[in-house]
Amino acid sequence: VGLDLETWPVGASAPIVLRGVGLAADALAHDLATSPVLDAQVAARAERGLLLATPEERPQTVPVPLPDEDREPGQRSPGDTGLRLTAVPTAVGMGDDELLGHAMAALDPRWVLLSASAIAGHEERVRHFARIFRSLPASHGPAPSRDRLPFGVAARTIADGGSTYLSLANDTPYPIRLEATLAVPSSAAVEDLGRGLRLSPATVSGGKQLVLDMIPFGVSAIRINAPQARVGPVLPSPSGAVLAEMQAQYQELSSHLARLNRGPAGASCPANPGFEPASTPPVQLTGAQGPATPDGWLAIGGSGTTVEIDPAQPHAGRGSLRLSAPSPPGAAVSERFVPNVHAAMTVQAWFRSDQPDAKLRLWIEGEAAGRPFIRRSELTIQPEWAPLAVRAAEVPPGGLDGARLRFELLTAGSLWVDDLAISGEAPSEPERLNARRALMAALQAFREQRYGDFARLAASHWARHLVVTGEPTEGTADRAGMIRTGATSALPPGRRLR
Repeated sequence: VGLDLETWPVGASAPIVLRGVGLAADALAHDLATSPVLDAQVAARAERGLLLATPEERPQTVPVPLPDEDREPGQRSPGDTGLRLTAVPTAVGMGDDELLGHAMAALDPRWVLLSASAIAGHEERVRHFARIFRSLPASHGPAPSRDRLPFGVAARTIADGGSTYLSLANDTPYPIRLEATLAVPSSAAVEDLGRGLRLSPATVSGGKQLVLDMIPFGVSAIRINAPQARVGPVLPSPSGAVLAEMQAQYQELSSHLARLNRGPAGASCPANPGFEPASTPPVQLTGAQGPATPDGWLAIGGSGTTVEIDPAQPHAGRGSLRLSAPSPPGAAVSERFVPNVHAAMTVQAWFRSDQPDAKLRLWIEGEAAGRPFIRRSELTIQPEWAPLAVRAAEVPPGGLDGARLRFELLTAGSLWVDDLAISGEAPSEPERLNARRALMAALQAFREQRYGDFARLAASHWARHLVVTGEPTEGTADRAGMIRTGATSALPPGRRLR
């Protein structure tokens, strides 16, 4: 990265250029290892290859000169520059064959260099790849760019002696069936060199019909015992399940792009979080008046449950929210709002009750991309005003489309709430911009049926950064704690909730 390969020599004196790859356990490393821009720089070189290695601790030994060398101990030999090639290891969770299959599809490499530490534990798959790779004659010149199929499968024909070789590489995480017509005599043998099988393609008009099933990131080598055999268009036929999976992923990415484009809509916290009474109108009717009804809140639950603005003894301002539940459970439920949070959401408020050790259950009920998000936490409330905070972790990275708060009193009596606040992490504008660009590129690739590019872009760092993943979530929120320093929980510094 950063080298201007155009200034490097070409022709007979051209150096071998290796695409050094290896994936750390993050999506940015995957983006670098599969970047079409970086692939194109290496694929344009006639002498090209793949390097997959892991950093190794080299022993600090002193070089000892050979008997016929005129140098002192510790002095390097004339050709030793001290430079070593290294790369980061493959990431956990990546397909075992992705690096090798992608190299075959994007680079058409002449060399593949693998360190022993990089393939430890994967010897069988590397042996299978090596059997296919070494059975193909080396192609000459830069890798042609026109042989990449829209689905992400690369097909190349190589004439060598009296045979024609067909190199196939599936650069997608999907299984795929390939069909191609071979314009060859009926007597020409067709062999699968990777499996060591002689194939029997069906005879059709114009030659033989070859049908192959490719595994995700799989490679295949076919030898046709006919010189200069012509291979018709290689047509991918994804299964209905694969198309349905991609369509579902497309719809999910579309919904998240729409959310990024419009931003948070509506209020970012419940109405009247300070629970202040409405201003007194200039003209009032005389007679008895009940407590003020809070806007944006309603009472549900047992008989006699009420919610009102109580001007007596607020924590701050001129009022607080009073929930009375003579027949528990009874709850005060907020109207829907759109919290501007991502990854985590913290609900902070001041509480007091008319009875010691009153039990309160705080619910956060929301949805994201049609999936429910529910968190609940059990609190113990005392008669004196006290601040408490509840942190809901694992908020979908794209945020919530909407949420409601529910204060459910589990013991008979009354509960007061004041100075409610919603806080949490929100993406910066550069993060939104990068995510929007990645999602738009992925969706455009799907619409153009470039399914290989769609799979790569959908798995890229920025496409996944603000995208909802996983199953619908429902569970217990992080434990509540006293707000002493403004932190979102009462845990000591350096501690993390699980």
